[in-house]
Amino acid sequence: MRWWTTGFLALWLGLFAAACTQARSANPGPAALPQPQVWAQAFTPTPPPTPSPTWTPTAACLAGRVLEGNDAVYTLAPKGPQNHVWVVENRGACPWEGKLILAIAPGSTLARTRQVPLPTPVPPGGQVRITLQFTAPQEFGESQGRWGLMTGDGQVIPLVNGPMTLRVTVPTPTPIPSPTPFRGALLFAYRTVDLTPGQLVNFDDGQVEVEYGYNGPNDQGLGHVGDHVFFVRTYEWPPMFDTCYYAPYDGVTNAILNPQNKIGWVYCFTTNEKRVGALVIQRFYVQRGTPHLVITYLTWAPKNPNLP
Repeated sequence: MRWWTTGFLALWLGLFAAACTQARSANPGPAALPQPQVWAQAFTPTPPPTPSPTWTPTAACLAGRVLEGNDAVYTLAPKGPQNHVWVVENRGACPWEGKLILAIAPGSTLARTRQVPLPTPVPPGGQVRITLQFTAPQEFGESQGRWGLMTGDGQVIPLVNGPMTLRVTVPTPTPIPSPTPFRGALLFAYRTVDLTPGQLVNFDDGQVEVEYGYNGPNDQGLGHVGDHVFFVRTYEWPPMFDTCYYAPYDGVTNAILNPQNKIGWVYCFTTNEKRVGALVIQRFYVQRGTPHLVITYLTWAPKNPNLP
């Protein structure tokens, strides 16, 4: 091999190597992908808002529950109207509107159907006060009222703890089977009466003796009926028989004026049949616009022919 052939080959190899080196420098190849990052962040969950109290109705449209007033017992003498209140909750899914009806339930002896106007609708979960006005019966013993609840159009409202109940006991008064000695003489009558304007009282068994008259708060009184009724004030209750038998009735008053200002005062009286007795003014009150005067009186059996 000639020198120039050898030299040319070496030169070519050198140039080739340089070219490859330059090519590698110009094309370094694909860049490495970035590695994924991992981090943690404190997280305090926001608490959900406190829900407002809500009513969860029963599946039924109409249902109720008596919250207050059931099984009440009254012990009363026969007298004027009384009020009783129940508190009832709407336990159903439908509102109560317009009016309700208290309907007689089986087993009632003190009951009748009543309509109860509602001032506002009672929504599910709402409550209503139902006031019943009743009067104690005239018969002695116990009476019971039991009512169911209905809508104004006659749909029954089941009461989960019903029915609505009320009991009234009228006690039997202590009888006076026959006249008995009382503060010095036999007793003819002994009663407590609740008087309203125009009401008459017979102190024994003959002619009526007095009438409760009322023309206004300061113009009222217990006035005589007949010509032989007189009053004399005394200071003991009950007085002795002799106190009233010998009281100075001649020329004294035949009326007790403005008794509302004389609570606790005691008077001896005479009757048209010429018996004597005594009364005490116990109470004055106004109920539903009507004045009431409560007195207790006793009348002795003996007559006094010398009375005026």
